[in-house]
Amino acid sequence: MSLAHKRHGLQEPIDWVQRSSLIPQTRTGTTQEDDTVQGRSKLINYLSPSSPSRTQEIGAIALLPFDISFEDKHLLHTYALAVSTAVYGTSQTPYFSSIRDLVFPTCYFAPLVLQWPLIEAEAHVRRRRHQTTTTTTNTFTTQRAIAAYQAMNRYRNTCNGNVTDELLSGIIMAIVAEFRLNGAALARVHMRGY
Repeated sequence: MSLAHKRHGLQEPIDWVQRSSLIPQTRTGTTQEDDTVQGRSKLINYLSPSSPSRTQEIGAIALLPFDISFEDKHLLHTYALAVSTAVYGTSQTPYFSSIRDLVFPTCYFAPLVLQWPLIEAEAHVRRRRHQTTTTTTNTFTTQRAIAAYQAMNRYRNTCNGNVTDELLSGIIMAIVAEFRLNGAALARVHMRGY
């Protein structure tokens, strides 16, 4: 268990591959809903200071209840600090940040959401380095997107036809990410599919 998880009273980190199988992971004696409510509350309290800062957005990554790779942490830092500025034209420390105030807390209870910011950040990094065009960026992010869609499909199959908050959040983030990366036509395909 990492020092950050001990300090904030969060459950032991879970490997992304293990978590992506979407088997509920809880501490002994508590329900998954209790863990989600308590963890999300801690994250929201951490992310809701009177004056936001860059370190708070980055520090939120340490509060996620599962381990992520060094590369993914770097991508989340990029997402937190650069993508919202590039997409919305805001400062890097706005009073309201959709990433700090919406995406990170949603990632806490819905790991399906986490892959989409990573996909967006990876595409953003590749474009900034002028390594790829929009068309070839999609080739690089395809493997991560396929894994995200497969995880959503596995989770959907375990829900017995119910649409849970986690599944709906994953679908919404998929639509947002696909819209930002590929335009409105592909986003409409997702909306029709849902």
